[in-house]
Amino acid sequence: MNLSVIPLINTILSSFVNEQADLTCPKVPISVDTLTGSFPFDGLAQFPANYDCGIGFKIPTGKVLKFKVQTQADHPGDKVVIRDSIGTLNEFTSPSSIFYAAAEKATVWVKTESSSSSFHFTWEYIDVSGFTDIEKPSETIIPLNLTANHYYRFQAISQSITLLTASLSGGVDSSLKNIYVYDGDDLDSKFVGNLEQFLKNKTPKSTGRFLTLVNFYRLPSDSYLLVADYSQYRNYDFVILSKEKRYRINKSASTYGNEVLPVTVFYCVDSNETYLTDLKFGNTTQENFW
Repeated sequence: MNLSVIPLINTILSSFVNEQADLTCPKVPISVDTLTGSFPFDGLAQFPANYDCGIGFKIPTGKVLKFKVQTQADHPGDKVVIRDSIGTLNEFTSPSSIFYAAAEKATVWVKTESSSSSFHFTWEYIDVSGFTDIEKPSETIIPLNLTANHYYRFQAISQSITLLTASLSGGVDSSLKNIYVYDGDDLDSKFVGNLEQFLKNKTPKSTGRFLTLVNFYRLPSDSYLLVADYSQYRNYDFVILSKEKRYRINKSASTYGNEVLPVTVFYCVDSNETYLTDLKFGNTTQENFW
């Protein structure tokens, strides 16, 4: 968004601020019995200094909770923060934001130090039990533009499965935060974080044979996903190629015993024919090519 537009947005929002709103903090956690709602009830409202309110939400299996958050805050100590079911704190500073909270719980905190900020958020429980499943085996590569109202189920050959991502830009893809990971074979399984969080785990793998991915935000991604059987490989890497770009890459890997193989996967997104011009092995006993 053009920065010159933000003051105009804030001016428009100011004209709708309700300075007489009921800001009483709910004491009882909100459940699916209240499918939709808002706080404050009458819309964007100005909050007093030193306000501190945490509103709990119960999210049953098969549901996600969609939040729409409005903020108009100039003081850094005035904020809206949503804590999700795995304890991640998500702070909202944009004039308007959307966030999806997975089962089983979430807490929305509104905190202020000044008396000059205004906030409002709405919630809506969404049933995801009717989403269509797309089943993929391990050793699969797919673009991460996941289809709306679908979830992607990946199955390991043996005990557990892992994921790697790569993009043409080679940089950090912020859209990975929009893809949610469930440790199991559907959206009733345990939510373990977004894809960016999952990949940062010391051991990024499923506890069983399945992992499930879904994108509730319907936003695009320029990354690709490699799904692999965790028991077969260690030290693996994933590189995206394009015929429009030249690459010179130096990679190294180590072999651990006889059962674990290092792998580098090169995948070209726009060519049916890809070849290496130079490949050297040092102290190599076994090579695998996909």
